[in-house]
Formats: sequence, C-alpha cells, structure tokens
Amino acid sequence: MVQAYVTHPGVVGPNRALAGSNRCSYSVGMDLALATAVAPAAMAAERTLPVLPALEALLPEGLVRGRTVACDGLAAPALGLSLAVQACREGAWLAVVDLSWLGVEATVEAGIPVERVVRIDTRADGPEVSSNTNTNAGAVARAQAADQARWADVMGAVVDGFDLILTKVPAHLPAGLVRRLQTRI
Repeated sequence: MVQAYVTHPGVVGPNRALAGSNRCSYSVGMDLALATAVAPAAMAAERTLPVLPALEALLPEGLVRGRTVACDGLAAPALGLSLAVQACREGAWLAVVDLSWLGVEATVEAGIPVERVVRIDTRADGPEVSSNTNTNAGAVARAQAADQARWADVMGAVVDGFDLILTKVPAHLPAGLVRRLQTRI
C-alpha cells in the first residue's frame, strides 16, 4: 500500500489529524495517480480571480468565487468593469445581465477582451408596462413579478456558467427568489 500526500493549502482531508498542516492524507492501494484523482476540490477562498494591481488595496484577496461585490453610485459601472479586467485577461468569462446601456465600446475601453464578454437581456420583448395612473395596477405588479422571476432564473443559469457577472439587481425582489438564487451561489 502506498501512502500518498497531495498538497492543497488550507484544505483538510479525511484525515483530521492533519488539520494543522497543509497536507491531506489518502491511503491508496493502486498508485499515486489515483490519490491525485480523488483529492478534494479547492475551497472557494482558494479559487480567487485576480484584480488589477491598482485595486488590490480594495480587494487584497482578489475576487473570491461565491462572494458578491456591490458597487453603488455614478462610478459603479466603471468600477464593476475595472474589477473584471484582470480576470478576463487571464481567461475568465464575464456575463453582463440586463445592462443594455453598457456597450461593447465601454468594455473594450476598460481593457476587457471583448471575446470574453456575453450580454444577456432578461426583459420580455414587447411594450413596457409603465406605472402611470392610466395603467391597471394589477398588470404592473404581474409584469414586475414576471420580470423578477425571469431575472432570477437567468441568474441561476449564469452563476453556473460564468466566472464573473455584472448586473443590476431588480428592485424589491421577493425573499423566495433571493433565497433560491443564494442557494445557487
């Protein structure tokens, strides 16, 4: 029997005695290749995406998978794009969801390779339902609920397929939709 040690910093394997070290122990009857194949996946904190050096003071760990970074204010779109630049340059994919005003030119000017960006619009085709006094309040509420559900469904799929997501969260999301989406992240 071969005792194989596969090193994964910070990961604690099935042998809890090694909890203080950075090694995981596996007893393998076949060979070392099998030990490597069954090694645990890296923890989310270890799967970070890099940011530009100018932003490292803001996010010293980089962009950690599974975490949300919120940007607010007039510079939010520029900051969001700036956070994605280095990761996209190194091969990450960026999904831009429901930001129709954010053009390809802006992503190129920010330094993001355009071949790494996918734009997705979740809004239904057809005339927008406005909230003016001549419109039925029930129709407005149903349209908003449908848009919110569609956004949550699309985001659930996008979370599984993209490294980075840039979006504007719809106002007044129901708690059930938020919980459903949080379980995917």
